[in-house]
Amino acid sequence: MKAQVYRILFIVCLIVITYGSLVDGDTVNRVSLFKFEGSDKVIHFIMYMSLTFIGLNAIQKREYWMLLFCIAYGVLIEILQFSNLTNRSFEILDIIANISGAMIGFIAYNRFKK
Repeated sequence: MKAQVYRILFIVCLIVITYGSLVDGDTVNRVSLFKFEGSDKVIHFIMYMSLTFIGLNAIQKREYWMLLFCIAYGVLIEILQFSNLTNRSFEILDIIANISGAMIGFIAYNRFKK
């Protein structure tokens, strides 16, 4: 796929993650595809793994900067949840899931690009 398509997908991922993370918690719970203990952590992991993988394909250079951006973005979203802008809550396990997902996305990108 061309880098331009990945750039569009990256922006779409950012929008989806931002909306899903900052929208009212009751709205997210109604749409949730998974209904098991810790399922939200799985969703965090998958979203940040995808965001990082797509972002790396979008820029194809400065890989560590994209990884750092995705990690910082995940932490920022959690801080915004903590700031009471929404009825969402800050969770350290969400940050761990975000970082873990970003790192696996980074590793997957580096494995597949060779």
